[in-house]
Amino acid sequence: MTKSELARLTALIGKAKNNEQLDVIREAFNARMKELRAERKTGFLPGDTVSLTHRKFGGTIHGIVEKVKRTKAAVNIEGTTWNVPMEMLTKVGG
Repeated sequence: MTKSELARLTALIGKAKNNEQLDVIREAFNARMKELRAERKTGFLPGDTVSLTHRKFGGTIHGIVEKVKRTKAAVNIEGTTWNVPMEMLTKVGG
């Protein structure tokens, strides 16, 4: 989405006159967020190699997904299993 599209969207939301219109906007937003979360979650399977960047690990590190949970994945990093939020993970390779 471009900056001009975001500006137009913000202006359109600002024109909402009542709660019914805001409810429609909220429902559309929530539906899109649900789709994005589902896409992100279905991208990982046990056995996948993933990377993540975190100061605790001193930068980027690779691990293997052991289990996919609702909002996090159990990732084995150097012999230790960590519960990592899906948003922090990137699939490595195909």
